[in-house]
Amino acid sequence: MNVKVWKFIGLLSIIIFALSATNVVHAAVVTLAIPPTIKVGSSPEWVTYDSGKGEIFVVNEGDSTVSVISDSTNASVATIAVGQYPVGVVYDSALSEVFVTNAGANTVSVISDVTNSVIATITVGSQPQGIVYDAAKGEVFVANSDYNSAIASTICTVSVISDASNTVVDTINVGAGPLGMAYDSAKGEIFVANEKSSDISVISDSDNTVVATVEAGTAPEGLAYDSSKGEVFVANYDSNSVSVLSDKNNALVATVQFSGYSGDPTGVAYDAAKGEIFVTCTAGASVFVISDSNNAVIATAPLVTLPVAQEDFGPLPSGVAYDAAKGEIFVANSGYNSVSILSDSFTPSSSSTGSTTSPTPFSTSTLTSTPTSTSTPTSTSTPPSLNTLLVIIIIVIVAVVVALLAYSKSRKRKTGSGAVALGPKDDDKGNGSGNENITPNNTYSQTQQPPTLQQTPNQSATYTTPPPPPPIQQESTEQQSWRGEKIHQTIKTFQEKGAISSQTALTAKELGLSRIFVRIIDRRQELSKIFVQINGKYYLDQKALADMKQQRAGNENIAD
Repeated sequence: MNVKVWKFIGLLSIIIFALSATNVVHAAVVTLAIPPTIKVGSSPEWVTYDSGKGEIFVVNEGDSTVSVISDSTNASVATIAVGQYPVGVVYDSALSEVFVTNAGANTVSVISDVTNSVIATITVGSQPQGIVYDAAKGEVFVANSDYNSAIASTICTVSVISDASNTVVDTINVGAGPLGMAYDSAKGEIFVANEKSSDISVISDSDNTVVATVEAGTAPEGLAYDSSKGEVFVANYDSNSVSVLSDKNNALVATVQFSGYSGDPTGVAYDAAKGEIFVTCTAGASVFVISDSNNAVIATAPLVTLPVAQEDFGPLPSGVAYDAAKGEIFVANSGYNSVSILSDSFTPSSSSTGSTTSPTPFSTSTLTSTPTSTSTPTSTSTPPSLNTLLVIIIIVIVAVVVALLAYSKSRKRKTGSGAVALGPKDDDKGNGSGNENITPNNTYSQTQQPPTLQQTPNQSATYTTPPPPPPIQQESTEQQSWRGEKIHQTIKTFQEKGAISSQTALTAKELGLSRIFVRIIDRRQELSKIFVQINGKYYLDQKALADMKQQRAGNENIAD
């Protein structure tokens, strides 16, 4: 054959291999079905699992309560009143107690899981949020965040509570804006995510001192300790990523970037049975699953149908907890006043070997509430192995070569020469026509993607094109989300409390704004025109609101 033909075949082989490699990446990420939900209180923030009772405790920031869910029935069995604006929660396994941080009251409520009642209230630092239990020391560590203060250069604190006396026994200086926390049982260390300074403080529980400061992504929030790998996973809200830290040398060892997906990762939970990390993503209205074997995203679970409807902000998932007894993950949806329940049997185990079976769709047989969706998984197939894909690639290349050889011989017979006519100016008879738009018949299109192998148990292999990654929420829907019920309620609150000018601005606590809602106001450009932040306080710009309403009316008239 002509040298050009061989070059063409080589180029085609490279393209096919590249496309196939891309498909491997896409096929490896399984998109799960939308899980069922349970209604709880207003603006649920964080959740924790009570292994002694088999119950899930959910803090509801909006109405200052804690909802208790039984994991045997997935039904709410109790509601407990706590301090103002509760955010964080942790279970003390030694005393069968639950500790709740009350950001609005600067206190911690202690709940007995026997009576589901508050048995003690402890005063801590300013605006406590994150909280973690140290089983070896019988102590509870509380991050005092001062979330809405101008603290860019201020050192914040962590309060240490003895669970024997329910008193503060020590105070530790950490970075700016501490939020999420995790306890490293192997090293006896506490990891604190400092949102404002974008780093992690590592505290030794032997002397309650900071022994290391580790750089993370921008605005780290949730943390989880992976006991199998000796690593800590950090959700970086503004970096749309998860940092992986090694507790051996307190250093960053990997970064999992959520490229191509809506993100704002917030909460993190570790699934010890599967060796997987579950990360809630506020903007993406979904949960990402990371395998700790290769630090790669292996599955996503949307909590609503994307893109989010323009009438609301979506579920705004925040806290997440792992139920070891049931193999389930509970996710607090602040925007929908609900908790979603995911089964970890839906994700491919990072440690599994041999044959696999397709999971059963999300079970709703034990739910007392109606699931928000009954959609089926977008993909439940086992990702094809690399060897299988290489075989497919080779077969396709061989077929293309054979086709080109046959075409070349046919052209030779027609033209009577040894040259292969592939130029754009040759017509189908091998004569120069000058028409550059004519493409020879039976040639392989370079834009065609090769099929990938999809195998299901007890079935023969079929070839399908892998599904694209989950869609990114479009900006156009975000620009109209101010029309939602929550926006109307918030506007009404600002007006009723008189926060309508810079002179009458109020703090988020005074306005009753949830932590997540404050973040949304600060980050969404269209909302920042209505709700103005000044020196840690907020007010409603009535003129900007009127202008936006007028613009919306004009757009609707144009559409008509």
